[in-house]
Amino acid sequence: MLIDNEKTISDYTESEFIDLLSNFFENKHGLNASDFGKFIDNLQLHVVKVTQHPLGNGLIFNTPDEIECSPLGIFKEIKKWRTSHGLELFKDSK
Repeated sequence: MLIDNEKTISDYTESEFIDLLSNFFENKHGLNASDFGKFIDNLQLHVVKVTQHPLGNGLIFNTPDEIECSPLGIFKEIKKWRTSHGLELFKDSK
C-alpha cells in the first residue's frame, strides 16, 4: 500500500483516516515482516506530519492512559486537539 505524502488532513474523510490508523493495529495488506515494518515507518511519518499533534508518534506507539488505544480513540484525540487549536479538520468534519 502506498501512502500519498502529498495529502493533508483535509483530504481525508473521518472514516478514511480511522481506516488509515487501523493499519497500526493490524497487517491488513498481508505484508511480510520487513515490508510491514517499512510501511509502518512511512505511515507514522505521514500521520505525524498531517496531524501536527504534539505527542507525535507517541500518540500511536505510546498512547497515554487517558486516550483509548484504538484507531477510533486516537482519531478522537487528534480531532479534539485540532479543534481546540483552531486547525483544519477532515473534509467531512462538522
